[in-house]
Parts: sequence; C-alpha cells; structure tokens
Amino acid sequence: MATQRIYHILFPSIFLIFASCSHKSTALQSSWLSPVVDGKPGEWTNFHQDKDFNYALANDAQFLYLCVTTNDRNNTIKIMRNGLLIWLDSTGNTLEAQGIRFPIPAQDLKPNENMQPGERPDAKIMTARFRSSKKSLSAIGLKNIPEFPMDYYASLGIQAAADIDDRNVLTLEYAIPFSLLNWQPASNANIGVGFFLEAMTMPGGGGRPSGGMPPGGGPPDGGFGGGPGGGMPPGGGDFEKMFEDVSFWRKFSLSKINN
Repeated sequence: MATQRIYHILFPSIFLIFASCSHKSTALQSSWLSPVVDGKPGEWTNFHQDKDFNYALANDAQFLYLCVTTNDRNNTIKIMRNGLLIWLDSTGNTLEAQGIRFPIPAQDLKPNENMQPGERPDAKIMTARFRSSKKSLSAIGLKNIPEFPMDYYASLGIQAAADIDDRNVLTLEYAIPFSLLNWQPASNANIGVGFFLEAMTMPGGGGRPSGGMPPGGGPPDGGFGGGPGGGMPPGGGDFEKMFEDVSFWRKFSLSKINN
C-alpha cells in the first residue's frame, strides 16, 4: 500500500517534469514564404509571442526571413534608441556567434539637447523622426560583412526594414541570405534564434533609477501600448522595465528547402 501511495504521489510530478522539458525542446515551425521586406507584417501569419514581442520565422531556398512586432512602449522606445539584436545559430542551440543589430538610429534620433529638465519628448515627433531617419545595421560573424554600423547593407545582400503603424505597432523585418550566414540548410533542420534588447541607461551613463523620471530624458508620453493611459508613471514596475534587458531564445525548424 505504501509503495502504491508513493507511486501515485511521484508519477504526476515526474510526468510534469518530462512534459515541461519536452515543451521547451520542441522546435517552432518556419513558414515557406518569400515576403516583401517593407516593415509591414501583412504577409505574415504564424506568429509566436514572448515578453511583449510577436515574432515569426520564414524561409525559402535562398533567404532566412524574420518578422518581429511589438506595441509595448518600453520595447519600442528601447528599439528606437538601441536597436534589436538577433542571434542566429545554425546548430539549433544558443551560440552567440552570428547576428544582426537593427535598427541602429541615426544621430537625429538622439535625445534633444534643448529639452528642459523634466520635459519629455513628444511621442508623435519621435515616431515621425524614426520613420523618416536613415537606419543603420551591424552584422556579427556574417561572411565578408564588416562588423560596424552601416547604412549600405542592402548592397551587400541583407534586407531590413522598420516602421510604426497608426496603432503604434512597431514592425521589424529581415531577409538574410543563407550564403552570408555560410549555412547549407536542409528541410527540418533546427536553428536557434535569440532576441536581445538592451536596457536604457540613465542620462550621464548611470544605471537603473531608484524612482522618479530622470530630468530632461526618459520615454515619451503617448501611445506605444503596453499599459493603461498614455504617459509613463513616475517610478514603479512599468518605468523600471525601461532599465532592464530583454533576452530569450527559441528553436525553429526550417521549412521545405530540399522538397
């Protein structure tokens, strides 16, 4: 009887552990798709969600495509200031050897030096400047691609676009040739995709705040989703997320290629 009782207690726990491990190791499916890389997600359907990001992967025989969207204001502002770093691992693991950071903002998106203490940038102006600015990209570990920010990446074969729609949804799209990754992909091959969003820093290079909005800086009032109302609360959880990194990895199974 005692043995039976122990079995009934332990079996559900063991099952949950194995189920959890199985879920984490399951690869998401890439779509067979050749989207137009224009910063508009209309062609994409098979999205997944983590940490206030929606993302989808696709491929054809020549390119790996990625679409990332967010309407979270913290994510949006951090992307506007620092770009989003995407890692790509052909082994299906979490090796940080090849990646792309985009969009790297132009100088005209730096904080306004004429702002008065306590003043926040206007969200509509910031969005308009982001849309119209020239955006650079930096590549890490790609074949014959220099590892510094550049705005001529299209001439090297990489496509990337960023846009914000009227609902304040930010969309990033990428097309990376397998040849630049030096991959020889096959159908059902698993690849690892890592997402890294760098935290904002306090003016003057300081770390996380202890509360309150830093004078003359910080995120804009308005839209950007991710919470009630338009403005940024003066301290607390939502504001402190601005000063936290966002990082996660997901495994994908490539589609079709050799079929």
